[in-house]
Amino acid sequence: MTSLTKEELAEEAQAWAVTNRLVACPIAKGGTWYVAPCPFSLYPRPFSRRLFHRALELCGPLNKLVDSVSRDWQFVHSVLSGAAEFDDFTNQLLQISSAVHKEGMVQTKFLGIHRYDYMVHAPPGCNVPSLHQVEINTISAAFPALSTATTKLHRFLAGKYPSTFKPEDIPLSDSNVQIPAALAAAFRANNTIPEDTKASRGVVVFVVQPGERLITDQKMLENTLWEEFEVKAVRMSLDDLSKNAKLDEDKNLVLNNGKIGVVIYFRSGYGPKDFSLDPERLWAARLTVERSTAIKCPSIDYQLFGTKKIQQVLYDREILSKYLDAKDVNAVRECFAPQFALDNDANKKAIEDAIQHPNNYVLKPQREGGGNLKTGDAMKEMLSTLSNETKKTYIMMQKIQTPSRSGVTVRPEGIQEGNMVAELGIYGCFISDENSKTPVYDKYGGHLLRSKMDDQADGGVAAGVAVLDAPVLVDDDQC
Repeated sequence: MTSLTKEELAEEAQAWAVTNRLVACPIAKGGTWYVAPCPFSLYPRPFSRRLFHRALELCGPLNKLVDSVSRDWQFVHSVLSGAAEFDDFTNQLLQISSAVHKEGMVQTKFLGIHRYDYMVHAPPGCNVPSLHQVEINTISAAFPALSTATTKLHRFLAGKYPSTFKPEDIPLSDSNVQIPAALAAAFRANNTIPEDTKASRGVVVFVVQPGERLITDQKMLENTLWEEFEVKAVRMSLDDLSKNAKLDEDKNLVLNNGKIGVVIYFRSGYGPKDFSLDPERLWAARLTVERSTAIKCPSIDYQLFGTKKIQQVLYDREILSKYLDAKDVNAVRECFAPQFALDNDANKKAIEDAIQHPNNYVLKPQREGGGNLKTGDAMKEMLSTLSNETKKTYIMMQKIQTPSRSGVTVRPEGIQEGNMVAELGIYGCFISDENSKTPVYDKYGGHLLRSKMDDQADGGVAAGVAVLDAPVLVDDDQC
């Protein structure tokens, strides 16, 4: 690869990471930050050039799909009503959606900062690998700033220490700018708040978790929002919002310092833990935000789209055809792995096959975030014992047979070698107007690659399982 040993290259890479903000904040005490390099792959990951560009082409149709389905909120409610009976988190989201639609939604424009996650599917005997979607994230799509830093790191190493990888074959992700650009565009597009009020009092509110470890990723976006677009941002937790935000007579979200939330960017609120401090009070805060004139990212209906049940029903071509034209239906469905509802008798054969061949399927709950997947014997046992009620809260997906290749991870505690698999994320930025079928804003927002050892079934970077990576684009026969 290079004339340097792995240890020498890792030391050089970590020095670059610290000096170029490829860092996380694992410890914060008394207002003091202690940062460390993010975990990353020492070498870029060879990735099919054809499939990478295929993922970029899908960004537009998927942006449209999220928006079109979310607008049909009655359909979303009908799909999720069964799961909501036995999943309190989904039920709370549905209640908020019902409340704002009954009251009359004052938000007229909708911002989506999504991430479409894929893996290469290449089962044994396959000559032409394909792209299969893992999931669609519509809330708190993390790592946009750190993904930019990771691609820069690998371009730096490939240029300074010539190897088989060329810097120009490692595409630069500009998500560190594209995500703030989308937030700024939404800020300016929000015409429910007078321009002079926005200019003097308007802010973007980053809704974050207390003790956030990824504060560096978020702060870089916040800084760019001001430096490039002159839009100010504030950071608040759901607890802060519950105590320090209220609606005025015009339903503007007024903070205790007199500022008005023009755009609300959720980097929390995607799971029950975010509401566990005081569920009644924090869910009330989420409702207050949703009732406001602010553009929410995501709106409650965009967030509901991100549930696994919605993504499962869209595997049905007839349903998908209601929201996309024929060309986009074919393109999108081609990347969907087969998915099955556990409470549907038509899927009994697939469920029986999964019990007999548990390594060919995965079981997914409604939950966002890593660490929730059930595979192998654990999935087999669950399929055999789940009650009819609980089946409504899970979906089953055919497992993506993704190839592994040797790699080296770098963490503060040392380096590790092993066979690794990769997951590609494509950020999509979209602003729609309820009074128009033409989007206000529709852009590819950069990319993210994460890799993990192939014996790890689930878990992301924040969970300590995966590492940040970068694709180096090659022909199919070099993957």
